[in-house]
Amino acid sequence: MMLVLKKRIILIAAGVLAVLTGLSVTVSLATGYANGAGAPRLGFSVVIDAGHGGIDGGVSGVNTGIKESEINLLVAKKLEAYFKKAGVDVVMTRTNSNGLYGLSTNNFKTRDMRERERIIREAAPDIVISVHQNFFPRASQRGAQVFYKLESDASQTLAAAVRRALA
Repeated sequence: MMLVLKKRIILIAAGVLAVLTGLSVTVSLATGYANGAGAPRLGFSVVIDAGHGGIDGGVSGVNTGIKESEINLLVAKKLEAYFKKAGVDVVMTRTNSNGLYGLSTNNFKTRDMRERERIIREAAPDIVISVHQNFFPRASQRGAQVFYKLESDASQTLAAAVRRALA
């Protein structure tokens, strides 16, 4: 399971980087730098949003009981590492198991979403990647979902690249 997850994360990061910067960065992401130095800054930024957190664990694995929020954070941190290694500026919406709603649990979902929005607006990134694991009650409804801004050709191109990487 973890090997498949790691391969998918690499493919997603490579697909996003290919769209943003061209094949040379994707190749350097896969091979690394011989001298151990970090990648040159690319001038691109990404916000990685690990969905859920805190008392909102999202769905739980039927067989494992693992919370969606835990998997989302794991995937987000892997993406963060790959993007940083490739020279992309990364802002994370959350870096631990906590939610973004503060101490009070009243209206926590609304406050959590507003804080995510604030982080994204403040960062003004080139792209936003929000990581979720969705559940569908019908077995015929399965596979990756990729959402994008309809009025943005760049968003549609990026979404297509991510979807191809996931397929």
